[in-house]
Amino acid sequence: MIIKSKQAIRRKYIVIGAGAVMAGYTRMTYSIALILLETSKDLTVFIPMLFAVLIANFVGECFTRGLYVRATRTKQMPILPENIPKPC
Repeated sequence: MIIKSKQAIRRKYIVIGAGAVMAGYTRMTYSIALILLETSKDLTVFIPMLFAVLIANFVGECFTRGLYVRATRTKQMPILPENIPKPC
C-alpha cells in the first residue's frame, strides 16, 4: 500500500494553484496546463489543473481584461471589435 506524504499532496495543490493564478492573469488555458504538467512531471495533476485553469479563466473574464489585451491597449494598437457593427 502506497501512502502519500503530506509534502507530495502539498506539491500537487501548489502546482494547481499556480496554474490557476497564471491562467487567470494571462487568459491562456491549455498552454499553461501543459507547461505546468511538464514541469511537475505528474500526470495525475492534469485533470484537476485543467478544471482550475478553466474556472480561473472564466472568472477572470468576468472581472478584468487579460494581460495581452491590456498590453495591446497600452500600446494603442488597433483591435478588431468582437461584434460586427450594423451598417448606418
